[in-house]
Amino acid sequence: MNEIKKSEILTESGTNELEIIEFHLHKILPNGDHKACHYGINVAKVREVIRVPETSDYPNAQRHMVGVFSLREKLIPLVDLAGWLGISTPDDLTHKVGIVTPR
Repeated sequence: MNEIKKSEILTESGTNELEIIEFHLHKILPNGDHKACHYGINVAKVREVIRVPETSDYPNAQRHMVGVFSLREKLIPLVDLAGWLGISTPDDLTHKVGIVTPR
């Protein structure tokens, strides 16, 4: 029997299979406690996961757009998803990761 590539199985219709990248955002509750809010993205919609890079400012950007960065000669916008969802985020993003999705 021929071996079928995993990516082919995931894109084949009718397989009822789904792979998800799970990530969490920490929300600070009014009483000071922390709560992990879990989210997921379909792996088929993710190009790669990277450390948050240095960004350049983008003029007249929406308030949750951190900036833009270059990845393989393409300009990619960096959006603060936590902020967009109403979850406060620290100013220091050095230990954070970004999920790069195709447009």
